[in-house]
Amino acid sequence: MSVHFLASALDRWDDAAAGALVLTFFSDERPLRGAAGLADWRLCGRLSRLIKRGKIRGKRGETLLMPPGQRMGFPRIMLFGLGSSQKFDEDLFRQHVRWIRDVLGRAGVTSYAVQPPGRATGLIAARRALELWLEEMDKDGLEDEDVAIIDAPGAQKEMAEILRRAQGRKVPKRKPKGTVEPKEAVATPPVPAPATKPAPAAKPASAAKKPAVPAAPAATSVSDKGAAVPAASDKASARASSPPGANGDAGATRKPTVDDAWD
Repeated sequence: MSVHFLASALDRWDDAAAGALVLTFFSDERPLRGAAGLADWRLCGRLSRLIKRGKIRGKRGETLLMPPGQRMGFPRIMLFGLGSSQKFDEDLFRQHVRWIRDVLGRAGVTSYAVQPPGRATGLIAARRALELWLEEMDKDGLEDEDVAIIDAPGAQKEMAEILRRAQGRKVPKRKPKGTVEPKEAVATPPVPAPATKPAPAAKPASAAKKPAVPAAPAATSVSDKGAAVPAASDKASARASSPPGANGDAGATRKPTVDDAWD
């Protein structure tokens, strides 16, 4: 949603980028005033001739779409009748705003320049007119709506503070008719994984082989004189490995006998 100002001067209108010029007037408003009077002057009294011929009289609820010709910079002109000015009040102002915006929306017009109802005749103050218009816009929050408010420079200064304050507010987006709100996704708790049996514990490695027990040392005995005497088995092995004549072996020194001669 965008709202800005457009001066009530024809030279400024030539540079306007709005898609339509919206003109409002009362049934007892003669001659036309404000933006409607300027447009009538630029079109060489074309609007006055339409009123004189009865094509439009300004009655409440009347609408007229007309081509602008080559003398206006807007691609189309839309006229809205407001009825009698004698009964005009803020409640009626709100009704006019809702009706005008509804007709524009159904016509596919999202960008337009308009002088709020009652401003040309001074029936509503500039600040209050902008406040009520913005309140109606906030109700539906058309995001792509672009509005140029036509008024005199002095009135625009009065409305500038209201517009700055409104631009700081967030306007909710309007949802198209028939739009179905998506349901909020509900988070579902995760499904626990099925329980699994724990893996059997690994069997302990086989015990290491017991270290070999060292052989016990050879038994020895002590003689009366304190010297170590080997055991009997040691004596036998000592004789087997000793040379002849060792350990007092008498066979090593015996003399030959007669029996030896036969050998």
